[in-house]
Amino acid sequence: MEKKEMLVSKIRNGTVIDRIPAGKALKFVNLMGLDREQHTLTIGMYVKSTKLGLKDIVKVHDRTLTKTELDALGIFAPGVTISTIEDYNVRSKVVLEVPDEIEEVLKCNNPTCVTNYREPVKTKFKVIQKSPLLVRCYYCDRVMLEENVMSQI
Repeated sequence: MEKKEMLVSKIRNGTVIDRIPAGKALKFVNLMGLDREQHTLTIGMYVKSTKLGLKDIVKVHDRTLTKTELDALGIFAPGVTISTIEDYNVRSKVVLEVPDEIEEVLKCNNPTCVTNYREPVKTKFKVIQKSPLLVRCYYCDRVMLEENVMSQI
């Protein structure tokens, strides 16, 4: 029997973001603002995967992700798995999907939308269709296509 070698070591506590499309880990780190925080990150890129061929993986030590961050990941990479780690053990594991509502993640592409002024209004979108992605702004009813959403990453 062949012994498996771990390319990316275990973490004691934190979050593991797995099955990221190959070559996209750094974009996700930037998207979530993890590059501006002082948390230890372990990033594996182009890791061999039996299911995906190649994948990326990000381990965030001593931090869990917020709902907004999970929604962002679900929009930009449905199918990504999130594992919460406590004392080297997986406490919970979920496969992300596109959420039904998206708050504080996207910017409305309507320049006259109230969310694009100095008003203290958080962006909010209703997902009309998940594939290809179509979202509608709660405030101005502007529909954004998947390419408009993906251009924000």
